[in-house]
Amino acid sequence: MLVSIYGGYFGAGMGIMMLAVLGSFIEGTIHEQNALKNWLGLLINFSASIVFFEKRLFWPVPAVALAAGAVLGGYGSARLSQRFDSEKLRKAIVVLGAGMTVWFAIRVNA
Repeated sequence: MLVSIYGGYFGAGMGIMMLAVLGSFIEGTIHEQNALKNWLGLLINFSASIVFFEKRLFWPVPAVALAAGAVLGGYGSARLSQRFDSEKLRKAIVVLGAGMTVWFAIRVNA
């Protein structure tokens, strides 16, 4: 729930956070968890978009560009991730997530 609230408002790093939570509580390969993450991300962002749309808190042209990029990037990265070994990919995600956590913590305190 906390990841979805954060992701609906801010979004940066939400995918890594979701994979960390899913990896902690749900059995399955990284590819299965990534597929679930993508569907949950779609629902989270769609729900947030409805709120932003109703309150007129967005600019239509950049919103459409971001949506197109998200769809293309999500599809492309899902296809690309299938080429990597599950365990190596999981380790890379953990390293990336830890690095992002440190980066954001330093930026907040700067």
